[in-house]
Amino acid sequence: GPADYPSGVIGDLPNLPSYRGGVAIGPMLEEKFELPVFINNDGNLFAYGEAVGGLLPEVNKKLREEGIPKQYENLLGITIGTGFGGGIVMNNHICLGDNSASGEIWLTRNFRDLKQFAEEGVSIRALQRSYNKYLTGREELMTTREIYQIARGEKEGNREAAVKAFNDMADVLAESLANAITLVDGLVVIGGGVGGAYELFLPRVVEHLNATIEKQNGDKIPRLIADVYNLEDRRSTRAFYRFKSKSVNVPFSDREVPYVPEKRVAIGITRLGTSRATALGAYAYALNRL
Repeated sequence: GPADYPSGVIGDLPNLPSYRGGVAIGPMLEEKFELPVFINNDGNLFAYGEAVGGLLPEVNKKLREEGIPKQYENLLGITIGTGFGGGIVMNNHICLGDNSASGEIWLTRNFRDLKQFAEEGVSIRALQRSYNKYLTGREELMTTREIYQIARGEKEGNREAAVKAFNDMADVLAESLANAITLVDGLVVIGGGVGGAYELFLPRVVEHLNATIEKQNGDKIPRLIADVYNLEDRRSTRAFYRFKSKSVNVPFSDREVPYVPEKRVAIGITRLGTSRATALGAYAYALNRL
């Protein structure tokens, strides 16, 4: 963005001066190639791909196999790489928003520095900056992969600094997700290049989401309405699929209805790979528009 996806117009991109004033690139390509053209962004399409053929159907299939009368229809997809992107699927449809600006999670507030936006704490540059912050007396130009390898003890370097860098990112990511989950109330799937390092940040994210927040008088309440489970951890995954369901009598009737009293959401890593999920999301989006 900025963009008007339904009309196919790309707006005033900060880094591309040629788009100043808006460019109707969708209609232009339609005329050029005499084919229907639809415009959307990678965060939305990634989320949609995982909703169509990735994490969402995987979870729902397992719930059916377990005989649990519950299915998920909402999904928050995020990507962590050069930036911090997002997309929302509501009731199995992409939520574009009224201004083609839904899912802009990068602009939530940075939990560790309230003057900044979240992308400054959740991105490749954020990891690099945090790693150097914890070094003493020097800076090192490390790739995210190298910081990951150092944190795992697979490469020489300051392991404590590398672990702290991932912890910093986890804290910012967790609070942004907490705000988003409060509104979306669905599963969460993580993609992007940094997503492959999930074992270094996802447990801390889930711990944060399952922690508490305080009232004015100091009383503590759960940070989220729903309990959060880590689908990349076997024990947590098993616990997630152990929903307690029961039948409830309908008043003044002999009929019963199924009832799942527990509120649960889960977080997992992309099941398709970020590029494939985005491509599948684009394909499905185009078919729906047609």
